[in-house]
Amino acid sequence: MLYNKSGNFSSLSALQKSLPENKTPESWINVGGQLIKKNSLDQLIAGVHENRILGWEDIHQFYKTEGENYAFDKLVHALDLLGHVHGIYFKKINLNEFKELLIQSVNTADWITKGIFNSRKKDYENPFRRMLYENQAEMDQVLGKLDDNSFIKNRQEIFMEYQKSVDVIVKKWTSD
Repeated sequence: MLYNKSGNFSSLSALQKSLPENKTPESWINVGGQLIKKNSLDQLIAGVHENRILGWEDIHQFYKTEGENYAFDKLVHALDLLGHVHGIYFKKINLNEFKELLIQSVNTADWITKGIFNSRKKDYENPFRRMLYENQAEMDQVLGKLDDNSFIKNRQEIFMEYQKSVDVIVKKWTSD
Protein backbone atom coordinates (compact mmCIF):
# COMPACT_ATOMS: atom_id res chain seq x y z
CA MET A 1 0.00 0.00 0.00
CA LEU A 2 2.86 2.39 0.76
CA TYR A 3 4.51 1.67 -2.56
CA ASN A 4 1.20 2.14 -4.34
CA LYS A 5 0.77 5.52 -2.63
CA SER A 6 4.31 6.57 -3.53
CA GLY A 7 3.69 5.95 -7.22
CA ASN A 8 0.01 6.86 -7.17
CA PHE A 9 -0.69 4.10 -9.67
CA SER A 10 -4.00 4.32 -11.50
CA SER A 11 -4.38 0.60 -12.12
CA LEU A 12 -3.12 -2.82 -11.17
CA SER A 13 -1.30 -3.19 -14.48
CA ALA A 14 0.58 0.08 -13.88
CA LEU A 15 1.61 -1.18 -10.44
CA GLN A 16 2.63 -4.56 -11.87
CA LYS A 17 4.76 -2.96 -14.60
CA SER A 18 6.73 -1.00 -11.99
CA LEU A 19 7.86 -4.12 -10.13
CA PRO A 20 10.57 -6.65 -11.03
CA GLU A 21 9.85 -10.25 -11.98
CA ASN A 22 9.72 -12.77 -9.15
CA LYS A 23 12.92 -14.54 -8.21
CA THR A 24 14.08 -16.88 -5.48
CA PRO A 25 13.76 -15.02 -2.17
CA GLU A 26 17.02 -13.61 -0.88
CA SER A 27 18.51 -14.21 2.55
CA TRP A 28 18.59 -11.29 4.95
CA ILE A 29 20.97 -10.64 7.82
CA ASN A 30 20.41 -8.62 11.00
CA VAL A 31 23.34 -6.21 11.09
CA GLY A 32 23.19 -4.26 14.31
CA GLY A 33 19.40 -4.11 14.23
CA GLN A 34 19.14 -3.22 10.55
CA LEU A 35 17.98 -5.98 8.21
CA ILE A 36 20.11 -6.05 5.07
CA LYS A 37 20.04 -8.40 2.11
CA LYS A 38 22.90 -10.88 2.39
CA ASN A 39 23.93 -10.11 -1.18
CA SER A 40 24.29 -6.40 -0.35
CA LEU A 41 26.30 -7.17 2.78
CA ASP A 42 28.55 -9.50 0.79
CA GLN A 43 29.17 -6.66 -1.69
CA LEU A 44 30.10 -4.33 1.20
CA ILE A 45 32.55 -6.87 2.61
CA ALA A 46 34.04 -7.50 -0.84
CA GLY A 47 34.34 -3.73 -1.30
CA VAL A 48 36.35 -3.51 1.93
CA HIS A 49 38.65 -6.36 0.85
CA GLU A 50 39.10 -4.87 -2.63
CA ASN A 51 39.76 -1.34 -1.29
CA ARG A 52 36.62 0.12 -2.90
CA ILE A 53 35.29 0.91 0.58
CA LEU A 54 37.97 3.15 2.04
CA GLY A 55 36.63 4.28 5.39
CA TRP A 56 33.77 4.86 7.75
CA GLU A 57 32.22 7.48 5.48
CA ASP A 58 31.76 4.86 2.75
CA ILE A 59 30.30 2.39 5.26
CA HIS A 60 27.89 5.01 6.60
CA GLN A 61 26.85 5.78 3.04
CA PHE A 62 26.21 2.07 2.48
CA TYR A 63 23.94 1.93 5.54
CA LYS A 64 22.16 5.10 4.47
CA THR A 65 21.53 3.73 0.98
CA GLU A 66 20.32 0.40 2.39
CA GLY A 67 17.95 2.28 4.68
CA GLU A 68 16.57 4.29 1.76
CA ASN A 69 16.04 1.10 -0.27
CA TYR A 70 14.62 -0.93 2.62
CA ALA A 71 10.89 -0.37 1.97
CA PHE A 72 11.17 -1.34 -1.70
CA ASP A 73 13.51 -4.27 -0.99
CA LYS A 74 11.08 -5.52 1.67
CA LEU A 75 8.18 -5.29 -0.81
CA VAL A 76 10.09 -7.22 -3.48
CA HIS A 77 11.06 -9.83 -0.89
CA ALA A 78 7.43 -10.21 0.21
CA LEU A 79 6.32 -10.67 -3.40
CA ASP A 80 9.11 -13.18 -4.01
CA LEU A 81 7.93 -15.11 -0.95
CA LEU A 82 4.32 -14.95 -2.11
CA GLY A 83 5.38 -16.66 -5.32
CA HIS A 84 7.78 -19.10 -3.69
CA VAL A 85 5.49 -20.20 -0.85
CA HIS A 86 2.00 -19.85 -2.34
CA GLY A 87 2.63 -19.96 -6.09
CA ILE A 88 1.06 -16.51 -6.48
CA TYR A 89 3.05 -14.38 -8.91
CA PHE A 90 2.07 -10.76 -8.48
CA LYS A 91 2.80 -9.71 -12.04
CA LYS A 92 0.41 -12.39 -13.32
CA ILE A 93 -2.60 -11.91 -11.06
CA ASN A 94 -5.79 -10.24 -12.22
CA LEU A 95 -7.74 -7.49 -10.50
CA ASN A 96 -10.12 -9.84 -8.68
CA GLU A 97 -7.20 -11.91 -7.34
CA PHE A 98 -5.47 -8.72 -6.25
CA LYS A 99 -8.57 -7.51 -4.43
CA GLU A 100 -8.84 -10.89 -2.69
CA LEU A 101 -5.21 -10.60 -1.54
CA LEU A 102 -5.94 -7.12 -0.20
CA ILE A 103 -8.97 -8.37 1.71
CA GLN A 104 -6.88 -11.21 3.15
CA SER A 105 -4.24 -8.68 4.17
CA VAL A 106 -6.87 -6.64 6.03
CA ASN A 107 -8.03 -9.77 7.82
CA THR A 108 -4.42 -10.56 8.78
CA ALA A 109 -3.81 -7.00 9.98
CA ASP A 110 -7.02 -7.19 12.05
CA TRP A 111 -5.90 -10.51 13.57
CA ILE A 112 -2.50 -8.99 14.47
CA THR A 113 -4.11 -5.87 15.97
CA LYS A 114 -6.48 -7.96 18.09
CA GLY A 115 -3.58 -10.20 19.10
CA ILE A 116 -1.64 -7.19 20.36
CA PHE A 117 -4.60 -6.14 22.49
CA ASN A 118 -5.16 -9.66 23.83
CA SER A 119 -1.48 -10.07 24.65
CA ARG A 120 -1.43 -6.82 26.62
CA LYS A 121 -4.76 -7.71 28.25
CA LYS A 122 -3.26 -11.01 29.39
CA ASP A 123 -0.42 -9.04 31.02
CA TYR A 124 -2.96 -6.94 32.93
CA GLU A 125 -4.84 -10.04 34.07
CA ASN A 126 -1.75 -12.00 35.12
CA PRO A 127 -2.18 -12.90 38.81
CA PHE A 128 1.55 -12.59 39.48
CA ARG A 129 1.54 -9.07 38.13
CA ARG A 130 -1.70 -8.18 39.93
CA MET A 131 -0.33 -9.33 43.31
CA LEU A 132 2.21 -6.51 43.21
CA TYR A 133 -0.58 -3.96 43.69
CA GLU A 134 -3.05 -3.36 46.51
CA ASN A 135 -5.97 -3.02 44.11
CA GLN A 136 -6.98 -2.29 40.51
CA ALA A 137 -6.82 1.47 41.08
CA GLU A 138 -3.19 1.27 42.19
CA MET A 139 -2.31 -0.96 39.25
CA ASP A 140 -4.00 1.47 36.85
CA GLN A 141 -2.15 4.37 38.47
CA VAL A 142 1.22 2.70 37.95
CA LEU A 143 0.70 0.93 34.60
CA GLY A 144 -2.07 3.02 33.11
CA LYS A 145 -5.39 1.59 32.04
CA LEU A 146 -5.41 -1.05 29.34
CA ASP A 147 -7.89 0.99 27.28
CA ASP A 148 -5.53 3.99 27.43
CA ASN A 149 -2.42 2.08 26.33
CA SER A 150 -0.73 4.28 23.70
CA PHE A 151 0.87 1.34 21.87
CA ILE A 152 -2.48 -0.42 21.48
CA LYS A 153 -4.19 2.79 20.38
CA ASN A 154 -1.43 3.46 17.85
CA ARG A 155 -1.68 -0.03 16.36
CA GLN A 156 -5.47 0.31 16.14
CA GLU A 157 -5.09 3.64 14.33
CA ILE A 158 -2.56 2.14 11.92
CA PHE A 159 -4.95 -0.73 11.23
CA MET A 160 -7.88 1.64 10.59
CA GLU A 161 -5.78 3.70 8.16
CA TYR A 162 -4.64 0.57 6.38
CA GLN A 163 -8.20 -0.68 6.09
CA LYS A 164 -9.28 2.68 4.64
CA SER A 165 -6.41 2.61 2.12
CA VAL A 166 -7.42 -0.87 0.97
CA ASP A 167 -11.06 0.19 0.67
CA VAL A 168 -10.02 3.13 -1.53
CA ILE A 169 -7.99 0.91 -3.86
CA VAL A 170 -10.70 -1.76 -4.07
CA LYS A 171 -13.28 0.88 -5.02
CA LYS A 172 -10.94 2.91 -7.25
CA TRP A 173 -9.63 0.01 -9.33
CA THR A 174 -12.95 -1.33 -10.53
CA SER A 175 -11.54 -2.29 -13.91
CA ASP A 176 -8.14 -2.55 -15.50
